[in-house]
This record gives sequence, structure tokens and C-alpha cells, in this order.
Amino acid sequence: MQVIVCGPNRSGTSLIMRCLEKAEFKMAEDLKPGDSANIYGYYESMRFKELCQPRNLINGRPDIEAFRELLAKEGKWAWKYPKVVFLLEAVFEAAENMFVIYMDRPRKDVVKSMIRHAKLSKARPYVEEAYEYLYIRALIAIDAYKHKKLKVSFLDLVKNEKRVMNEVLDFLGLEANYNYTAVDIGEVHFKEER
Repeated sequence: MQVIVCGPNRSGTSLIMRCLEKAEFKMAEDLKPGDSANIYGYYESMRFKELCQPRNLINGRPDIEAFRELLAKEGKWAWKYPKVVFLLEAVFEAAENMFVIYMDRPRKDVVKSMIRHAKLSKARPYVEEAYEYLYIRALIAIDAYKHKKLKVSFLDLVKNEKRVMNEVLDFLGLEANYNYTAVDIGEVHFKEER
């Protein structure tokens, strides 16, 4: 089983990956480590991310065979890269039985978090409009994707992790027996919205 996690950057994709890890999903060995901007880690396979990069696209499409080889693993696997949302139809060709989890978080919260993250990671922050544009493009991309997908609310996940994760497991056709705690409220940046 292959689960692809996507959504706008700063929408909670790392958080749900941490929840999936608690639910015994396997993660790649080449995960990007945490830093001051994301202390628990990014849960991004460097190889998976590399395959999604524009410089590696062939005529605007990812290398399907490389994705097929990477995703041909036995057991329950979760893969994450927020911008894979723009390549889902092509990745689907490599793993037609994949499930997609799209993290949905209010636009203003995503944009604030992107700006905060850029400052923490000492990256040059982009203008707010550019972040909003990426957010809207991600929504358009996930709405156009017509295969197995589930939108998960970031705010619902933070408020009721067990219920939401059991809904996720049910969507995946697995026994809904999630009884863990992966959400660290102290690490979640949404204080302005409380």
C-alpha cells in the first residue's frame, strides 16, 4: 500500500506523516532531518522529492519508471512532498493503487506559517501573494485528481487526532484502531486562530 501525502507547504503534511508513522506506516530511509523550522523532521524522502523537481521532469512529466521503482515496496508505506500535488496524475501511472491524502488548512494560516517558516529557516520570504497563488494552485490540482483521495483538515487533526486518524485508516481500508498521540500542540503554529 502506497500513501502519498501532499498539500500546500505548511498545511500539516509533516504532522500527518508523524501520525502515519505512529500507525506503523514505513518511511523512507533518506528522510530530510528536522531543523529549527520543523523540529520533528520533514518526513520527506530526498529521492521522492528529487523525482518531483522541475529539473528532472521530461517534457513536463516525471520519470514514471523511476517512481514505479521507488514505490514498488511491500507493506504500508507513506511518502510525502507537498508539491507532488501538481504531479499526481503522472505518479498515479507508476502506482495505480496509491491513496492520496491532501492536507487542508485555511489559506491565511498557511500563508502566515510559510512566512514564519521562511524567517526561521533564514530563507528569503516570498511575497504573501506568491504563497496564496501556490495555495490556490494546489487546491485546483487536488480537485482535478479523480482517483482515491481524502482531504484531511489540519484544524480537525489538531483538535481530535484519534477520530481523524481513524477516519484516515478507514479510508485506506485498514482497521480503525488508532490510539496514539503524535500531535504536539506546543509545536503547532496556529495560536492566532484559537
